[in-house]
Amino acid sequence: MSSLLIIADDLTGANDAGVQFAKKGFCTISLLRTEKIDKQNVADVVVINAETRSLSAEQAFQKIKNISEYLTIYSFPHVYKKIDSTLRGNIGIEIDALLDSNLFDIAIVLPAYPKNGRVTVGGYHIVNGCLLEDSEIAKDPKCPVETSHIPTLIGSQSSRKISHLDINQIRKNEIVEHIHRSLQRNEKIIVCDGFLQSDLITVTNAVGKSGLKVLWVGSAGLAESFAETFEQKPSCIQGKLNRKTKETFSVLTIAGSVSAITRGQIQSLASQDRVQIVAAEPLNLVNHELREKEMKQMVEEIIDVLKKGYAPVLTTNDSEEIRQQLQKWNGKNGMEIGNMIALSLGQIAASVLDDCEVSGLILTGGDIAYRTFEQLGVESLQIVDEAEEGIPFCEILDGTLKGLPVVTKAGAFGNPHSLVNAMNKMNDLS
Repeated sequence: MSSLLIIADDLTGANDAGVQFAKKGFCTISLLRTEKIDKQNVADVVVINAETRSLSAEQAFQKIKNISEYLTIYSFPHVYKKIDSTLRGNIGIEIDALLDSNLFDIAIVLPAYPKNGRVTVGGYHIVNGCLLEDSEIAKDPKCPVETSHIPTLIGSQSSRKISHLDINQIRKNEIVEHIHRSLQRNEKIIVCDGFLQSDLITVTNAVGKSGLKVLWVGSAGLAESFAETFEQKPSCIQGKLNRKTKETFSVLTIAGSVSAITRGQIQSLASQDRVQIVAAEPLNLVNHELREKEMKQMVEEIIDVLKKGYAPVLTTNDSEEIRQQLQKWNGKNGMEIGNMIALSLGQIAASVLDDCEVSGLILTGGDIAYRTFEQLGVESLQIVDEAEEGIPFCEILDGTLKGLPVVTKAGAFGNPHSLVNAMNKMNDLS
C-alpha cells in the first residue's frame, strides 16, 4: 500500500518532487495518466501528473476535483500537492478542489526551494535574488506571474481565507499555535515563509506532530524536507538504472524551453565532443502549411546525427526576432503557441525513435517531456535517482521503450553544466 500521493501540475515538477523520496530509498512511480492509479499497490510513493498548468482555471479545478475522488477509494495516508517553485499555474483553485473533498483540516503552502534559489520572506517569493515579479519567469509566455506576494497570488485564485506564517514565527517554533489561531478564524490556507532548508524541516516536523489532517502544498524543496521527516519506512526495493542494451548508442536531448537557463545549458552541451545541435524553426512549427515539412527535415537531420555516432540536441531557434514574431503569430496566445511547439517536438522525437535506437532521453521543460512521452505511448516511469539536485533520473516502465533511461529537467532548473552532467551520467550507465 502506498504511503504518499503527489499530485503535480506538470511532468518535470511531478518528477522533481518524486525524486526527493526515491533518493531516500522509497519506490516511487510517476504516472502520466491518472487512470493508471491502480499501480499504487506496487510503490511507496505514487506521483500523478495532472497536466493542469496550461489549462484554464475551470478546467484545472474540474481535473483536480476528479483526482480527489480517488482519495476516497484509495487510502493514502499523506497527500502532497506539488506546485511550481516559481508559482506558475492554477495554484489557488487546485487547492480549493482538494479542500472541497473535506479530507483535510488545512493546507500548508510552502513553495520555497532554497537549494535552487527560491526563498520566501514576509510572504514575498524571491527567485535567484530577485522578486519573482522581476524575474524572467514572471514573463513566461504561457503562464506569466504578476505578483511576488504569495497570499495575494493565491487569494486571487482561491475562495478561501488565507493566513501567513512568517519566518520569525517559524524560527521561534510558534507554528502549531499560529495554525490553531488561523483555524479559529476559518483560515484554511496557511502560506509559510522559508529561507533555509532547515526552516522547511522545522515546519514539516511541527505540523507533522500536530495531529491535523494536512494537505501539503509545495515545490521539491518542501518535498525534500517531508521525505526527511517521513515516518514510513521503504517497503519496496528501489530500482537501479542499467543500460537497456549491451550496445552503446547516443543520447537524444530535446531542449525546447524558452528560459535563459536552458539556453545557457544548451550552449555548454554544444561545446562537448560528439554533440550536435539541431535547431527547428518555431515559426514553421506553428504554421500549418510548413509544419510537416519542418518536422520531416528535423527527423532526417537527427537520424543523420545518430548514424554518425553523435548525440543530437533538438532545440528551437530562439532569437529575439523569432520570439517577437511568435507573439504576433496569427492571433494565437503564448499558451497555444507553446503547446503547438511542444507537440511538434514530441512528434519529431517519436518519429526518430521509430527508426533509431538511443541509449537514453534528456527532456527539458514539462510540456515537452509530457508531449514526448504521449507520442511515444509511455504511461509510467520509475523515478530512481538524480542527475543532480532537483533533476530526476527515471526509467520507462511500459511500452516499446520499457527500460530506457530518461532525465526530465524543469526549464528554469540547474546550473550551466546541468545538461552536460545529465548526459555524462547517462553515458556512464553500465
